[in-house]
Amino acid sequence: VDAITADITYAAMTDWDGKREQEEDRPDRGRHAVCEVLLGPGPEEARVRGVLSSGLAYEASLADEVVGRRTADGWRVKGWAGQKLVLSRNEKYTFYGRLA
Repeated sequence: VDAITADITYAAMTDWDGKREQEEDRPDRGRHAVCEVLLGPGPEEARVRGVLSSGLAYEASLADEVVGRRTADGWRVKGWAGQKLVLSRNEKYTFYGRLA
């Protein structure tokens, strides 16, 4: 069973690379993360794409074997922003993101 989640409730509160931006620090980006789920006839055609609270565009495919995995140090692979992996983790309601 494959599941796709697209909940961005806490996306604007993500701490990127050790820095949590304040609302006034980012008037033109980051206030509203965007996510869309695109489904096709087969699971290999299912995609998620959008804009992170950091302002970077990202995408993920269910056919990509690295998406959804955990790294050895506990980060979840969410997808790709260009050539870099989008990683996330949380401690209860504190969310962290980084690119690798």
